[in-house]
Order: sequence, then structure tokens, then C-alpha cells
Amino acid sequence: MGLGGIDMASLVRDPCGQKRLLVIVRGQRRTIRRGKMYGKQAEAVRAKVEVVATAVAAGTSPDPATAAWLGGIDDRLHARLARAGLVGPRAQTGTTLARLLDNYFRTINVKPGTATTYRQTRRSLEEHIGSTRNGNDITSLDADGFRRWLGEDQGLAEPTVAKRIKTARQIFKQAVRWKLLVENPFSEVKTGSQTNRARMFFVTR
Repeated sequence: MGLGGIDMASLVRDPCGQKRLLVIVRGQRRTIRRGKMYGKQAEAVRAKVEVVATAVAAGTSPDPATAAWLGGIDDRLHARLARAGLVGPRAQTGTTLARLLDNYFRTINVKPGTATTYRQTRRSLEEHIGSTRNGNDITSLDADGFRRWLGEDQGLAEPTVAKRIKTARQIFKQAVRWKLLVENPFSEVKTGSQTNRARMFFVTR
């Protein structure tokens, strides 16, 4: 229980079986997705998050045991708690977008046409997001904004936008696998159709 006997955090099961936390932070309900959690593990995380939420609501620091728990959780969960407003972001020496892209482009071996798409995506990412931006500071909001910028500001056709979003998703997914990033901000960005109907024509018999 939180302040005044109010539950500050509760577990909700998604249709896919994964659980998410609903947390009240300064009067607003926030969602924290943790991935697959089962039984006692899920309840233990919920209980700790509720203690943190109660401390935030009271304007105090969590107890030493909870503070130690916060210090020991993985970067992914900590980043999600930070986005919910429960903790401050962890200090990140991190990897800049430029360095992330350099690492990725050193590893790929693709056909010339695909390489062209990759280079175009890289230029777009660095132009819109910034080559010196810390990779772990790039959010899903930035990713959504990037897609909108490609279509509305740059005037690119929908198939071109779809290809660049798909490429960006692949780049950031690899960075997560390398543990250069905590999570992929492009994982849920809509790609759209890569079919350009303007180039289609009917062939008679």
C-alpha cells in the first residue's frame, strides 16, 4: 500500500501473457513494461516499485534496502523507471550515434543497392537526430519524429520512408545485441508499405 492506503503499483497481464506495471506517479498513472515476469518475481518487482512510488509521492528517498535494489537492477528496467518519473537517469558514458553507426557499417557486407539505402539512412539519422547524440538518450518519441520528418519535411515517398525505418530498426537492434544500447527506440515504429504503386503499370497480353 502507498500513501493513505492507496495502491501505488499494480500488475496487469497483457493478452500475450506478459505483465506490465501500472504505477501512480504524482497523480498520473504510468505504464512500465518489464517483459516476461512470473509469479514471485513479478510481485517482488511490483512491491519494490510501489515503495519507490510512495517515496516519490512523499518527496522522500526510498529506504536503504530499496535504494540498494535500484542500484542493482539492469539498465533496461532502470531506464523504464526513469521514463516513468520514479528515478533519475543513470549516468551514461554511452556510445554516440556516430560511433554506433561506425560499428555497424564495419560489420555489414551487403549488395550495392542495399548499401546505398544504408548510407542514405545513416545520413538521415545523423542529420535529424545528431551524430553526437548519446545512443541511450534516443527515445521512441525521437524515432516517431524521425519517421514524420522523412515523410512530411523531406517529402520522401512512403516506400522510401519504410525502407529507411526498417534499416534504422535493424541498426539499433544490432546495437542492443552488442549491448551498446539498452533498448531499440525503433522497435515499434510503423514501417509502412515498401511498394511504390506509382511505378506499377498494367501489361497487356
